[in-house]
Amino acid sequence: MTQNTPLSREALFEEIAGQNIDEASSKGHDNVEDHFINCAQEVTMTRSELEELSAAGFEKLSANIMHLKNASVAFDLSRENL
Repeated sequence: MTQNTPLSREALFEEIAGQNIDEASSKGHDNVEDHFINCAQEVTMTRSELEELSAAGFEKLSANIMHLKNASVAFDLSRENL
């Protein structure tokens, strides 16, 4: 996926899910969920990194990354325990 080129919603789904939006299925949805969790985990930072980011004046960004990390952990845990 070319990260700097914006794609339509349909094109994004097709690229990530591996299927046409008109043929969307549970498997496609699962692929999108897996991709989302992987992306969220790539963005997360350690507590010390977040503190450094906050100290550098990026308090809001640091807080948002922490919220994303927490949501990703909860989401992943809920999937493991379905």
